[in-house]
Amino acid sequence: MTSSDDPAFQKTAADLRRKIGECLDEMKFVYDYGGKATSKTTPPPGTFVISTFLGMGRMNENYYSRFEELWGNLSDHYASISAEAEFPSTIDKANKKSARTYYYSSCG
Repeated sequence: MTSSDDPAFQKTAADLRRKIGECLDEMKFVYDYGGKATSKTTPPPGTFVISTFLGMGRMNENYYSRFEELWGNLSDHYASISAEAEFPSTIDKANKKSARTYYYSSCG
């Protein structure tokens, strides 16, 4: 049986966490960029603001779906060795909270 100390297990977990981090970085970028575009004091015509807001919602919906898929894979990875107590870590929980915040904030 594989343990959480196994190098192959750790590599897969690290790869999944890296991919989760990449999704989170993209979600933050979209959220920050969209926030700047929609909060300008003298924005271009209203359609620009609306289309930017809708676009950031669609983009973050895609990234959030990918985030959830990777989160499930990481959860299954730990469950496969009965190491559920090790997942989610404090950092994992903070990442999940951030992803939800970026997603729901960008979707209105």
